[in-house]
Amino acid sequence: MSTPDVRARWWDTLFSSDPKRRIRLQQWLTTLAIYVASAGAMALGVHQGLIALRPLAAWAVFVLGGLGVFYVLIRWGFSERLRDPALTSSQIVFGMLTVCWGYLMCGEVRSATVFPMMVILTFGAFSLPTRRIALLTASSLTLLTLTMLVLHRVQPGRFDARVDIANLLIAAIMLPASCVVAGHLSTLRGRLRKQRAALTEALQQIAQLASRDELTGLVNRRCMQESLMQAHYRVQHEGACVCIALLDLDHFKSVNDRFGHAGGDAVLRTFAQIAAAAVRSSDTLARWGGEEFLLMAPDAQPHQIQAILDRLRFKLGDTAVPGLDAGFRVTFSAGVVSSCVPDTLPQFIARADRALYSAKSHGRDQVVVG
Repeated sequence: MSTPDVRARWWDTLFSSDPKRRIRLQQWLTTLAIYVASAGAMALGVHQGLIALRPLAAWAVFVLGGLGVFYVLIRWGFSERLRDPALTSSQIVFGMLTVCWGYLMCGEVRSATVFPMMVILTFGAFSLPTRRIALLTASSLTLLTLTMLVLHRVQPGRFDARVDIANLLIAAIMLPASCVVAGHLSTLRGRLRKQRAALTEALQQIAQLASRDELTGLVNRRCMQESLMQAHYRVQHEGACVCIALLDLDHFKSVNDRFGHAGGDAVLRTFAQIAAAAVRSSDTLARWGGEEFLLMAPDAQPHQIQAILDRLRFKLGDTAVPGLDAGFRVTFSAGVVSSCVPDTLPQFIARADRALYSAKSHGRDQVVVG
């Protein structure tokens, strides 16, 4: 196994092959990097004699344990059962607890621990609604205030309260400002999601219009031509067989003359609905033009398609067209041909057209195999 393959395998093992899960774990990895950098800065404080080693070790154990729990929940998909699969709110609360713990143990350099709060809240902009971000901001300010009260209660007179008041004022200004920015980002993210969904829907509708006949809902001629070229390629290069049938509604002009274009449209829709239900799931039925339809049946024999079309004729004979006279019935003529040997596509279709002409010249309402 090559080195890139080994690396890819290890990467999938650590961060999953599921795209969404991998994104969440990459965000978790960013969080881990921030904690490592913070631990390094506090280790420097230990070296300078500003922070005690034991509290920092306990803090590090707490952080590693929490991050490990988050990793397991996300990596193996347990969090996907929750409303917040990325555990964003939980990770923000955990981050605020670690910051406040750091505030308690950093002593004279505790002011530096306030600023990571703004970074932690910014992570919420990627997945949380604005109200949730505001609630987390208010909770963070409350937790920081309680932390300062605990600091002066446990060690009265050791630290200057004015520093903590200044830190609280800075947090009271900066955290709501971060909340506003995060809220705007969250709103923009929601708008982009809606626009993306609308664009996807529009593209699907465009694709539908490009490949479907608007009146009957069947595949249109352009799309069928592409399918025929693919089938023809299989015949030429893979030894496959394909059948096609050209179907033409009998006396359709007289239908329009008698019932108007609305009546003609009703006949086309009725025929398309019944015919689409009658053919095999592997077959493709298209409106070829006007009152003419084309059926493509891969890996089929002509007698099989003839039997299907004969059943369709009998079914149409028992079906009344909505809005037309009760006694009016739809009939059609069809020509069926197959191709299992190299042949040009125009010649293939021309053979089907000749078979259709034969069906019409022999009295219509019949299927002729060419």
